Amino acid sequence: MSYILLACAVFFEVLWAVLMKAHGFTRLWASMLMLTAYYLSFVFLYLACRQLHASVAYVVWTGLGASLVAGIAIFAFGEPLGIGRACCFLLVIAGVVGLLGLEASR
Repeated sequence: MSYILLACAVFFEVLWAVLMKAHGFTRLWASMLMLTAYYLSFVFLYLACRQLHASVAYVVWTGLGASLVAGIAIFAFGEPLGIGRACCFLLVIAGVVGLLGLEASR
């Protein structure tokens, strides 16, 4: 259940960040959805931290969230992706996967 809560936190983090990039505060509906998603990302992170170590939950939340936002920004907004950026994104994802693997084995 804790990983489902964490996945919800990541989803809402990605949602507010993408909405901020796409619309900023220029449309009321987007602003309200963005602020709601921002709030929900923290609520779900808090709930996940009640069952997971904060060090693991926070790294997964930030690492996956940042990687997903970067991927969306590259494909949806045409942001550049060079070999260096791609390698760094892969390192972040590898760190998250490694951390989760270590957490599952304890």
